Amino acid sequence: MCDRTAQKVSTRVQKATLFCPSCGHASPIDGDWVIERTGGEEVYSCPDCAEQLTTRPLRVPLCC
Repeated sequence: MCDRTAQKVSTRVQKATLFCPSCGHASPIDGDWVIERTGGEEVYSCPDCAEQLTTRPLRVPLCC
């Protein structure tokens, strides 16, 4: 892939972008997703259609 093609691809979709399979909503991981924290997990849901996208372990602070 040439440098010019790589630049086009990188400007189209930001890395760490989540896509809702139900409605097509797209946003960065730290974007407008609805995040519910329960039982040591974070559940990411779509703000448009409420589809649950992923469940991740809660981030624990590394320092005091």
